[in-house]
Amino acid sequence: MFTVIILAIVQGLCEFLPISSSGHLVLINSIMQNSGDFLLLFVILHVATLISVVYVLKHEVLGLFKHPFSNITKKLVVATIPTVIIVLVFKNIFKDAFLGKYLPFCFMVTAFVILLCEILNKNGNKNTISSTLPTQQNHYYKNDPKIDLSASQINIGYKTAIIMGIMQGVAVLPGISRSGFTICGGLIAKENREDVARFSFLMSIPIILASLVFEIYDFYSSGMALSFNWYDLLVGFLIATLVGIFSARFMLKFVSKHSLMPFVVYLVFVSILSFFVIF
Repeated sequence: MFTVIILAIVQGLCEFLPISSSGHLVLINSIMQNSGDFLLLFVILHVATLISVVYVLKHEVLGLFKHPFSNITKKLVVATIPTVIIVLVFKNIFKDAFLGKYLPFCFMVTAFVILLCEILNKNGNKNTISSTLPTQQNHYYKNDPKIDLSASQINIGYKTAIIMGIMQGVAVLPGISRSGFTICGGLIAKENREDVARFSFLMSIPIILASLVFEIYDFYSSGMALSFNWYDLLVGFLIATLVGIFSARFMLKFVSKHSLMPFVVYLVFVSILSFFVIF
């Protein structure tokens, strides 16, 4: 139970920060010297933070259901395709990565990409959201129910969606931050900071669902024994969900107004730490 609680808190905090939740799960697992199969637990904790996304972006998600053929839905599909292709092609490498082989290197790569992103965006694109678009802060959802939520809320191009999808595919590796890579991909494409962050979070929904299906299939087809009882998993799920809601809200506000440079410093530190832990 103690192990599950620690990992759930780590997952909830790190999923939406650009520091790689899966990398931290592998690192914490190594520090605690846990044995057994933790991959299914990791996927379940990711599903918990999926619930966090749906809750925090409930208006956008509702808009997707109300308007399934809107532009933003199409862009999510476009972003998901390159992610799926990359994951399927490099599936075996990604499996080995969960043993922690590439963890220090991947943390450092994430730090470098975020650093490069901030250098390229040093003098621009600090705005939170286009002034021509209604914002969540003025509660336009309740005032005008006729507005196409999914189309008006997030304004990015198809080219950006493809770039962010490729970045998400690479970020399956532990230590490579999914949110960090996808947000940087959008910022390098000169898109609005808050739009990019919200689209990044929405992109995680189909990928996490697909991961859950594949992992459950692999788990039962291989006949592996579950390392945790279902009560432990439920507690971890609830903790990760609650912490994830806090983390997602924080990141949406932070990325719209602040540089990501503090995370670069942290990632360099954790890269060095993981080197001594893993090797």
